[in-house]
Amino acid sequence: MLPYLVHPSQSSIRKSNFTEIGTNLHARGEINGPCQYNTTTCTQIAPTQSVCKDNNGIWWGVGATDPSTAGSAGLKLCCDVATYQANHSETVSTDIYPLEAFAVRNNLYKLVINDYQAYDATSNSCVATSTKKFYQINENVPLPKLDTANADLLANGVKLNPAQPKELRRVERTVQDAARIAARLPGDINFDGTVDYLDVAAWEMFQALSTPSSWADIDLDGMTNDVDLSIILQNQGACPG
Repeated sequence: MLPYLVHPSQSSIRKSNFTEIGTNLHARGEINGPCQYNTTTCTQIAPTQSVCKDNNGIWWGVGATDPSTAGSAGLKLCCDVATYQANHSETVSTDIYPLEAFAVRNNLYKLVINDYQAYDATSNSCVATSTKKFYQINENVPLPKLDTANADLLANGVKLNPAQPKELRRVERTVQDAARIAARLPGDINFDGTVDYLDVAAWEMFQALSTPSSWADIDLDGMTNDVDLSIILQNQGACPG
């Protein structure tokens, strides 16, 4: 199992800082089960039932035991939890945390993109949803301008000034560039835009640690092995374009 993914992108050469955060990775594409907090909040951050319970949550994934849940078979997503609750006249978990988030900033602006499966009450089903938050920031001392809840330029009703749409497109391109690098370059372990001897060296390091999964577990089967090395060797070279 891998921890939260946090990595710099190739776009850092444009003086932007890029971060990607997601749920813990499990072998073969599985993700954490839903964990409900309070009465209406659901996240898939907790990697196990015990971690969920240690934080006073109700586990809805495989092995669930709480009588309010759907049973030990478990549910996959928080929006599935909301659907089940609606069907059983329970309080619906409408505050669903994102499964994946991207943040990029430069010296003046920060963009946050949240991707998740939202609960749609009208259809009583899950709906793929992506939201954007755009902030003007600085590091002034002693009072820096921060990305506070009330400072989202896309939500507070204030019209963007003439320069801000251009800045929004600029930081959006940084996220898109990073996504293209990850999608086009299987085997680029260090995210430098090229699959080369450095990635082979990284694979050798992780494989020697005898850890089942690692940053070099490219096919996400839970093992760092020769299959992953073959993927690196088959994809040598720079990112197309």
